[in-house]
Amino acid sequence: MLIRIFPSAFPRSVGAVTYYLLTSVSPFWAPTKEQTFENVCLQRVSYPDDLFSDVPREAIEFIQKLLVKDPGLRPSAVDCLADPWFQSGITQSLPFVELQNPGSSETMDTPVNSDSCPEQSRVDLDRSIGEC
Repeated sequence: MLIRIFPSAFPRSVGAVTYYLLTSVSPFWAPTKEQTFENVCLQRVSYPDDLFSDVPREAIEFIQKLLVKDPGLRPSAVDCLADPWFQSGITQSLPFVELQNPGSSETMDTPVNSDSCPEQSRVDLDRSIGEC
């Protein structure tokens, strides 16, 4: 079976990856595989305050433009690269937390959300990975 992938699928993928990178949660996450599949098929995405409270408004708008249901309304790759938020660079708005490299005495400065520093529970990991 031949599967055709159209260029409009790539911005959607960038939107999903950006959502995940900023929140550590899949944009289509649901408690079950069936619900997750339904969210993907129906392009059902939510932007809960508890996940997006530290995310710049411009970043949310960038993701929303990419995750629109109608492929014809999604921006091109060139438009994505020209987006003001994308051009501004996210690391300017993230706090730096000093992390220690496991098995080493060296530390590294890495931009991370300081709320995510404690070890995640199994439930949090399930939520970030989803049921798929």
